Amino acid sequence: MIIRGKGSILRRCISALPTLFMMAVIFYFSSKTGSQSSVQSHAVSESFLKWSAFLGALGVSEKDIPALIETIDFFVRKLGHITEFALLTIAAYIPHALYCKDKIKRYIIAFAVCFLYAALDEIHQIFVADRGPSFTDVLIDCVGGLIGLGIVWIISAIVGNIRRRRKNRVKKTENDI
Repeated sequence: MIIRGKGSILRRCISALPTLFMMAVIFYFSSKTGSQSSVQSHAVSESFLKWSAFLGALGVSEKDIPALIETIDFFVRKLGHITEFALLTIAAYIPHALYCKDKIKRYIIAFAVCFLYAALDEIHQIFVADRGPSFTDVLIDCVGGLIGLGIVWIISAIVGNIRRRRKNRVKKTENDI
């Protein structure tokens, strides 16, 4: 039956939706021309600096913002790459966490999805106006993937610790009875 069972086709397809969603988001941003992408990252940089000036953080004043936008724009772009691919890697890990018992294999597959999609993303940018492939961006995307795996590892450790504590509490109450 398609719907029933832990490994059903429908459940597997649904568990892959976050991965497909992140791939679509990355494709959308990569499809923007170089000038559209610059305008977008410029707006993010400006918003960040205005909030920093408003909050008094970083010692930024309103008059410093235009000069600083160019300085932080590069970092905003690369942080966008890291964030997108960290989320993609986390999303790619989810289906394998549900259906694959080998933890190492889960991490390898999730990272492989990250790396392959990063490479395909750069190939895709060959066909977008004012954009081009960058091996450095693939490496930055892979750093994002490693950060995503680190987040998965931390969350898995916390969840495992909570489960062990619950299990020990249940055993302790059973022994007290």
